[in-house]
Amino acid sequence: MKKICILLFTFFCFFSVNADEEIINLIENKLEEIGKFELPQSYPEGLTNTTLKECEIDNFFCIKTKSNDEMIKRFKRSKKYNDRNPGSQIYAMALYEIYYLSKLKDSKNSLRIFKENWPEKIVNGKKISSLIKNNETRKIMREALGITIDQSPEEAIKTFWVIGDYLQKGKPKSIKVDKAFKKRELLLSEYKSTIGFLKKRIEKKKINKLYEYLEN
Repeated sequence: MKKICILLFTFFCFFSVNADEEIINLIENKLEEIGKFELPQSYPEGLTNTTLKECEIDNFFCIKTKSNDEMIKRFKRSKKYNDRNPGSQIYAMALYEIYYLSKLKDSKNSLRIFKENWPEKIVNGKKISSLIKNNETRKIMREALGITIDQSPEEAIKTFWVIGDYLQKGKPKSIKVDKAFKKRELLLSEYKSTIGFLKKRIEKKKINKLYEYLEN
């Protein structure tokens, strides 16, 4: 009985150590993806002529304030509005890049202190967890339009804006679609949704463990 208890204890200790190593490696990968704050040297003309028209290029406080207000408005627009203005949500994604930069700038000291103590000690864990969450949202938006996490915010903003401009030129039209085609499209959509759900569920489980590790 004593030998069994020792074996079980050893097994759980081994499992716990390996689980911690997996989380630590995941956190280190996420820290790499967070990036560094760099002030963009230019913005799309359509953005500077509208939302940022009152801001100087080096006045990031003005830029982040104006762009964040506009981003919130765009993300809150109705489906009817977005159907008429298909580029609006893409513009909001561009503005989210500026929002993320502002969060990265505000977290600069917290991030530095965290890295100085990591992984021996977790300092500012909740702030770093929040920053990773914001970056995960940024990654999802980028991946949806083929923008990699390695591309600079300045490049991402311009790419989003170009796509938004292109979509805005189009005019939505109602067309008749064959019922059989609709059925196949629905089945394919359901299949993709199921696969995507399972994949995201696994990824979400891992990332939630990461957040718990940092916040507890």
